[in-house]
Amino acid sequence: MKHHLILLFFALFFSVKLFAQEKKSISLKIIQSKNSNLSSGKSPVDLQIYADAILKLTFNHLTTDTLIKIEGATNVLYRAVVYKAGYHLTDFYWRSDTLKNNTTKVIYIDEAPFQLKDVTINAQRAPYKRGDTLVIPVDSIHTQPHASATDLVDKLPGFSVGSAGNVNVLGKNVDKIKVDGVELFGGNAKATLENLRADMLKDVEVLNLTGEGENGVELNLRLKKDKKDGVYGEAYGQAGTTGRYNTGLKFNQIKPAGFLTGFFNYNNQNQQVLSPGEYLQLVNFNNDNTNTLGTQKLYYDAKVEDPLNSLNQIGDRFPFFTKGIHQTVSGGLNFSKKYKKVDWNSYLLTSYDKSNINEYSNTLSSLGELISQDTKNTLTQNSNYNFIGQSALKWTLDDKNSISAKLVLQEVNNHANPSDQSANSLYNHTDTLVNNAVIDNTQKITNKNNLVFLKGEWEHRYPKAAEKTTLSAGLLINNTNYNNRYSNQDLSDDLLSNNNQIFQTGTNYNYFAAAQHSTSLSHRLLVDFRLSTLLSSSTINRTGQNVTDNGVDIFSAPLSVNDFRIQNNQTTVQAFLFYKSGNLSIITGVGALNTNWLARSADTVYNSFNRVSFLPGIYLGYIFNKSKISFRYIKEENTPPTNNLLPVTDSSSVQQVYRGNPMLSPYLSNKYELNTDLFIRGIGSVGLLLNYAVTNQPVIDNYLFTGGEFPLQTSTQYKNAQQVTGTLSYFRFNPGKLFNPYFFLFYLWSKQYQLNEQIVTPLELMAISPQVGLKVNISREHSLNLSVQAIINKTSSATTYAGSSSRFNFELKDDSKLTDGLYYKFSTKWIYLYTNAMGSTIKPVTNFYLYEYLGKEKQWQINAGVSNLFNVDEIKLINVGITQKTTSSYNYLQRYFNVGFTFYPEKWKK
Repeated sequence: MKHHLILLFFALFFSVKLFAQEKKSISLKIIQSKNSNLSSGKSPVDLQIYADAILKLTFNHLTTDTLIKIEGATNVLYRAVVYKAGYHLTDFYWRSDTLKNNTTKVIYIDEAPFQLKDVTINAQRAPYKRGDTLVIPVDSIHTQPHASATDLVDKLPGFSVGSAGNVNVLGKNVDKIKVDGVELFGGNAKATLENLRADMLKDVEVLNLTGEGENGVELNLRLKKDKKDGVYGEAYGQAGTTGRYNTGLKFNQIKPAGFLTGFFNYNNQNQQVLSPGEYLQLVNFNNDNTNTLGTQKLYYDAKVEDPLNSLNQIGDRFPFFTKGIHQTVSGGLNFSKKYKKVDWNSYLLTSYDKSNINEYSNTLSSLGELISQDTKNTLTQNSNYNFIGQSALKWTLDDKNSISAKLVLQEVNNHANPSDQSANSLYNHTDTLVNNAVIDNTQKITNKNNLVFLKGEWEHRYPKAAEKTTLSAGLLINNTNYNNRYSNQDLSDDLLSNNNQIFQTGTNYNYFAAAQHSTSLSHRLLVDFRLSTLLSSSTINRTGQNVTDNGVDIFSAPLSVNDFRIQNNQTTVQAFLFYKSGNLSIITGVGALNTNWLARSADTVYNSFNRVSFLPGIYLGYIFNKSKISFRYIKEENTPPTNNLLPVTDSSSVQQVYRGNPMLSPYLSNKYELNTDLFIRGIGSVGLLLNYAVTNQPVIDNYLFTGGEFPLQTSTQYKNAQQVTGTLSYFRFNPGKLFNPYFFLFYLWSKQYQLNEQIVTPLELMAISPQVGLKVNISREHSLNLSVQAIINKTSSATTYAGSSSRFNFELKDDSKLTDGLYYKFSTKWIYLYTNAMGSTIKPVTNFYLYEYLGKEKQWQINAGVSNLFNVDEIKLINVGITQKTTSSYNYLQRYFNVGFTFYPEKWKK
């Protein structure tokens, strides 16, 4: 596979080299038209020359008939703009590679624009590429008065903003959003969009649309010039049937040198005003020290290793519904200020969410020679509190030296009270009943996390722009407390299976430091040296107790571990060579990672080693016609999550008992990546990204107790797993076109190995998720968005359940203006399920709202509508696991009617 990727890259690379052309010149001559109302004689004008929307040249007070000669590079879009007394008279676009050499272009001007008063002409600009950034002009998109940026982004083909706060671009989650390059609320996508107005935006810039490398998709929102100095806000309230409500406040002050933004929201309509995710994801103490060809990061992952996690992410890529009924309070405050030598950015975000989730599920599992069928009815009451605060300073001492510091504080409290009744039947392959049970399970779970992150950095720059030295150091401390009181009772024979209580505390200390020096060998060659070290220590104490019928707590050794420690000390030495010549970029990297690993408890050493790993890497990239092709290879080390390492038994669910494996080790992975990004003006952007990885990641190991009891699972590392992922995307957006289509295809194939009763079996998984969509511009005030998505899964293995499932989603959004000041919004969603030759269709989710704007500036709005028309019992989601297939249904908000009002105060500096 890797050899095929390399050959494909070089074939494409040498083919695009043929497109290179020489520079050509054009002469511009400005002449008054015959119908011009300008006074006789030479009338002075101003001329500006742009290259790919970047101002390059300015000629002031030119007289007409003057000849200006411009030499231009190929593959660049040029624009000449003529002004008189600040008024835009005309413009002219050209590309050097489409003109004959030494061409003379005559630009005619007249005074017609000066005779029109109070008339605004909005030109429709087409998207264009600037380096690796796709720029989408949005200033000509029509939305309702005072609509948020959420509404505008949701109108773009391939873009979606969900009620759960997720923001997607062609199936990829948006990790961060900036405003004119500045982060608001730490880049939280939904919070940023909700606190900006649609009519404030000029462009939406998509950075890294294909998701190349380790960076996710980011958006940068460019503001209009007249929307950078002012005050605006919003006060709103809604009330509906079945006790539904939604109320909140927003306040925003924008100055050329900073932002002041605050908001508050309280609702029980399952509306999240914050995007999911945290500054650093954490629960377990997992460290990934990753070599990414020039970047090294600390990453704290809250998820236990799941070999099918990629598949689960496909199903959650477009979450149509928020499970359960939620009551949410959230708020935030952001302050950004630029002083003469200091940049200061701080924010606070907090939220509290209560939910009730009912779930009914039916699971079919294959466990070696046994087959288990499990039917479960669960009620979960959750309450989650999240707080994060960050303050970042950058002090520019002089033109050579700067000092920056960042402090992050975070607290997460989660409480869950799940209770369920499950009927479990265990058969062998001859359909003989081995065991039958009806289990009542109750749990009371509390999980608290506190985090402190501090980092300081000094940077020194040399006379050569590319040369610099950087020193940085910091710490991250994370404390956790986990408690769980659970019981399982077998109703079939009226026996108490277990009644236990778990108390767990943990502390994770990370100290890190890095030194970097970059020096320029020539104008095309740069060398970068990096030295970094990480000292990580995690300590966990877990006490498990059996609670007797008379309430006596008895210590349980299988549930407990004392002073379990993971020490992971790493030192990395890296050297990178950067070469750039014209459109060609090459980065080669070599590195050595020394890992000192220790896993032990108070009286036992489980795993200890000291090893040196070679971490090579290479990147090849070529840009042509605003398009790019690149190849990347990296080798990196990953660390198993701590919960997978704990040598204790988790019997909170007797149907799936799990025991950690402290013998798991950090594992190496080789990753190959091929990326092509083609941009054709007038047609759109086409992207292709292929990834191939080989790794020794943990997989599930299944055991069976003797006597027909329930199975035990643990994790093991056996052989090398392989995985291939691919994405193909097409995107076009032009407000002047009637139809703007988009297409996205995600493909996943993986081959792993699992153990069932010590029998090694390969497991292959395939998933494909295509999505097609169309935006129809019926008129300037009326647009339709249509989207159809499929998720198709298939698993196969010699000894486990082999099956397939499919899910098809359809969504339609209609947004239009009825009369002056009166608007409506309509949306509907359908789902069709197909599993092993059985299909089902659910009734649609439908939302319809009317909006009436009042006042001279339309600052008052009243609204009324109906939401969530569907049958809650028929919504089903499909999940496929290594050894099981589950069909589930959940409770959702039922139908409710809403009425509300909104007030939009604003004042802008002219």
